[in-house]
Amino acid sequence: MHDPHTIHLLKLPSLHAHPMAANVLEPRLRRKLQAHIAATGRYEPLVVRPHPTLGGQWEIIHGHQRAAVLRELGHPHAACLIWPMTDAQALLALATMNRLRGKEKGRLRLALLRAGHAAGMDGWGLPERAA
Repeated sequence: MHDPHTIHLLKLPSLHAHPMAANVLEPRLRRKLQAHIAATGRYEPLVVRPHPTLGGQWEIIHGHQRAAVLRELGHPHAACLIWPMTDAQALLALATMNRLRGKEKGRLRLALLRAGHAAGMDGWGLPERAA
């Protein structure tokens, strides 16, 4: 049994997209994600489960876009959380994980962006380009 809080480095070729994954990033956001990972190497760990039909393989539940970007950048591994789950639980996770969003407080968000700008960072944590 895998601890669901332990990050595992799994080989990217062993990670397979769930056939019902519906989240798609618009090209502009995908380029930002790729630039961020390329510049920092940091990203939220993917959530995977043991693949239901391919022994020793993993099925991506959350993080399909990050996995694709990591492959494009030539990374051999991805940081993953392993969450054993049934097929029904996987479908519920696919339907909800990309939909969970809090509501931002406008003034606090503005203060956060101003502080980041003052620190020389853009909205993705990358140093601003020199003019």
